[in-house]
Amino acid sequence: MKSRTFIIRKAICLATLAFPLPATAADLIVEENGVLPNYSTIQAAVTAAMPGDRIFVKNKAGGIPYQENVLIGKPLELLSFDAIDPFIVFGHYTINPASPSFSMPDDAVRIIGMHNLNGQFLATVNNPAGPPIQIQIFGCRFDNGSINVTGTNYVSHIAGNWILIGGITVREGTITGNQTPGITVNDAAGVGTPGVETL
Repeated sequence: MKSRTFIIRKAICLATLAFPLPATAADLIVEENGVLPNYSTIQAAVTAAMPGDRIFVKNKAGGIPYQENVLIGKPLELLSFDAIDPFIVFGHYTINPASPSFSMPDDAVRIIGMHNLNGQFLATVNNPAGPPIQIQIFGCRFDNGSINVTGTNYVSHIAGNWILIGGITVREGTITGNQTPGITVNDAAGVGTPGVETL
């Protein structure tokens, strides 16, 4: 029987290979006590990033989490610097759809290999008219928190995650191979919709 750690590591590696980096994107690094060109907080790197950039997060010594609430207002990718072990955080990750940075049909916020000790991933405010924002969360672990994508004009792809206390709530997309206490599919009225495929 495969361990959860092996499954999550496999999901991280496969997700990284499945979504190649655009040619014009840059890589940013977050590390403890980071000095430019690296960053000491995830939010600082997110703020500095250009749309489509990747942000690699190095774990702090002793497994101390990055304790911050992060607001994301552009398409980008957050992933572990290690690419094997998840990066450890404590806090909420919220999409701000008011940003004009989301303008292309394949624009995505992608999180790969995050271990959130206490916090949620939130995209609950409606996305303005235009192409839907792709929400992709792969190989993450939430000890006490949920993935909640209930705003309009998002397409969620949630795969290979492990949620101990919490659940997954989305309106449209795919939910594949997650271990979670619950999955909710709803529209604005809270009524089930056929826009989500769960596998």
